[in-house]
Amino acid sequence: SPFWVAKNRIEAGDDYQGTMPYDPWAHSSAFGLVPPPIAGQFKRDQFFAAARAGKVKSVQIAPQHDCVIVVTASGRRYSLMVPDSEFPALLLDAAAADGSFPFEVLPLDETRAKVRDAAGKALDLSLVLWLADLAGLLPWDTTPYGSMAEREEAQRRRQAGDTAPRKPMSDELSRAFGIATSEASEIRTRLKATAQRIKQDYEPAWVTPLTVEGELPSLEDLFPQPMQIWSEVASDGTTWAQYIRAHP
Repeated sequence: SPFWVAKNRIEAGDDYQGTMPYDPWAHSSAFGLVPPPIAGQFKRDQFFAAARAGKVKSVQIAPQHDCVIVVTASGRRYSLMVPDSEFPALLLDAAAADGSFPFEVLPLDETRAKVRDAAGKALDLSLVLWLADLAGLLPWDTTPYGSMAEREEAQRRRQAGDTAPRKPMSDELSRAFGIATSEASEIRTRLKATAQRIKQDYEPAWVTPLTVEGELPSLEDLFPQPMQIWSEVASDGTTWAQYIRAHP
């Protein structure tokens, strides 16, 4: 029963004391293709204590990354939340005095990691397709008809020039997407106009020896003190000025 599972998962120690002929938390499935479930979570101090006591069989970075799977001597699997970047430091802290590890360090299962990444991308794609289907944007018909006769009738109407039936949320989603798109476009336009106005009002056009009006001061005049070569009053009343000075 669920209560039996929850009770044994919480209270049972690393040595199984239940009534089943095997430890359910150390038993794989599908001829070994599916590993045992996670029996619990280790903290760092618990992991180091178990490693020093010789109760850790192996450690391995999980396919989802930033998590380490710790397998004990009894075959149970525990999770240890450690970023991938800190995994080498974790191994060094758990090493013995002679530098050896009291457990086996397994490499990341690249196949399982790739399968997980592909499943995540497939889930993202299915979500996009689901939203597009609700908005009526897909080129094919996904309407759940009650019978083949209704489906054939709908296909006959579309061939005759009738529009496809609207989905229950297509109008709402299309309206929401349209509002979001128009608001985003308006915000971008306002930001560009604001940036251009700020550039015109507050960014002075610094002069160069080729654009300065009049003659530049001589070097003898620039050594004692800076000389002003340009000034301008902005639209907000701020006065901008440019000085140059020569240093020995």
